[in-house]
Amino acid sequence: MANPTYFTFSEHSLQNEDDENRLTTILAENISKYKFSNDNPEYLGLNDKLEAHYYIGMRWIKWNGNDKEHKGVIWVKPKNSDIPFEKLLLACLTHPIVSNHLNECYKVNIDEPSIVVPHNFSDYLTPLLIADFLMKARNIVKRGLKKNYVSIRETLNNKTKGKISVNTTIKNQLKKGIITQTDCVYQIHTVDCLENRILKTALLQSQKYIYQFLKTNNQLRELLLFNLTAFEHVSTVSVNRIDLSEMHHNIFYKDYKGALHLAKLILDRIGYSLNADITKKAKTIPPFYINMPELFERYCEVLLRKKYPDTLAGYHQTGYSETRLGRSRLRPDFIIPSENRIVDSKYKYWIEGSNDIHGLMQLSLYSRHDKALQFLNNESKNPILQIIYPSKDGDYEIDFSKSMNQSIEEYEEIYKYPVMINEI
Repeated sequence: MANPTYFTFSEHSLQNEDDENRLTTILAENISKYKFSNDNPEYLGLNDKLEAHYYIGMRWIKWNGNDKEHKGVIWVKPKNSDIPFEKLLLACLTHPIVSNHLNECYKVNIDEPSIVVPHNFSDYLTPLLIADFLMKARNIVKRGLKKNYVSIRETLNNKTKGKISVNTTIKNQLKKGIITQTDCVYQIHTVDCLENRILKTALLQSQKYIYQFLKTNNQLRELLLFNLTAFEHVSTVSVNRIDLSEMHHNIFYKDYKGALHLAKLILDRIGYSLNADITKKAKTIPPFYINMPELFERYCEVLLRKKYPDTLAGYHQTGYSETRLGRSRLRPDFIIPSENRIVDSKYKYWIEGSNDIHGLMQLSLYSRHDKALQFLNNESKNPILQIIYPSKDGDYEIDFSKSMNQSIEEYEEIYKYPVMINEI
């Protein structure tokens, strides 16, 4: 499989200068036909100036030239490569409220052709998949493993059970000369069914990956041990893709659908055989993205709810949101009534040394909306406005009473608070 043309970006930047092929040149006359915008994950948030936003990952892009169709890969790298994405996601997955609102954080497009990865590709997708899978497996374990009817074929002495396999029994009698043995097929109701065997194989492959590449992540190791203990009575066998195609999901075991989906992605990445050498890097990866502003926002929600239990969270432009303001599409990221505070999370490292004017204007707009003031039950109509942003020198928790919550110069009652996400 030949390597595609890569168009490499870093978050919030134009295409890297060392690329031989320029996307701006290739698409010069056809940019308008693509749906480029900061909030469109189809092309990883590239805007009409072909500048990356805050989606990271790999996605296909097609264009026509010289009377034929061409395909290339948009590859957006994280500006900070030491972010433990799986730890951020795991913190969100373990929170009883936040865990229900993570659909927008990342996506893997398994229906699209896989992408050949270059030699310098850093795999931050697999740890994310493993963290998500282990949490879904934990939920299954807590509810109890699924049982299913499994057919057993057994040769019995001087007795029968289930259905007699007449042809096999006669052949064995003629061959061995033993007339007291009967070949029978019967069913048992057991946890040692195909679905659980697939999950256990994915757990064992995840175990090899964790002990090889994620040795310092104690939370993942504890989750893994918890799950493997529950699967003790499930057979340890290698599975294949055909096994996954034979799955029929039961509405009474709805947790299995998501877990088996992730199990397939993990086995595609690491290998279906339990003897697979995971030290050899996977040569392909499915198109995927990680929505960094959304992941950061949900992580901030975890920290806020821990310190301020009355926190209200905004989730989507449309649909359910605790902070929706009237009929408009406005929804602050967070409102904390006990603090008289409207909070906006900004996944922008550069906010450290400058002010995000657009963000300040947005916060000011929220503070003038009647519904926001009703949430706050604030008669003074002067709420505190707060920005949270990532910083390598940030805090591991959120506590607005700390001195690191800095007032923004020239503005009254507007603050910014740095949060550590590089070493959590």
